[in-house]
Amino acid sequence: MKYSALMIILLSALLIVGCSSDQTSQHRPAQVTDEQSTVTANLNTNASETDKSSLLFFMNPNGRPCQMQDQYIQQMRSQIEEHAEIVYVKTTVSEDKSLFYKYGIRSLPALVLIDGQDQVTRRFSPGIQSGNTILTVLQDLL
Repeated sequence: MKYSALMIILLSALLIVGCSSDQTSQHRPAQVTDEQSTVTANLNTNASETDKSSLLFFMNPNGRPCQMQDQYIQQMRSQIEEHAEIVYVKTTVSEDKSLFYKYGIRSLPALVLIDGQDQVTRRFSPGIQSGNTILTVLQDLL
């Protein structure tokens, strides 16, 4: 009885690990440029130079949901940037990790809108948001 339970747990773990590695090999990671990874410097200069809001996009560049969210943001980029600067906060950049703690981010993708004084204006619900949803919120709040 003990061995069968152990065998089920072991097979489940192998199945989970096997499926997750297959999924990552089938999808190409989103192309996020280096200009999008200088978050801390951008936030500090934005707060002192202007009162323009920033849309913080917390992401894992290798995660499929984050890649999908990035595609929606890129499709609406020009309209979103009329209201707020898009700032990428990535799990793969060590300098960005403190911002995950600062804004209490525990699931990805996550979007947080902050004002020029670094105050949270709006937290989007966790998960993928359509470009139209993001734009509607920006238009309503700003």
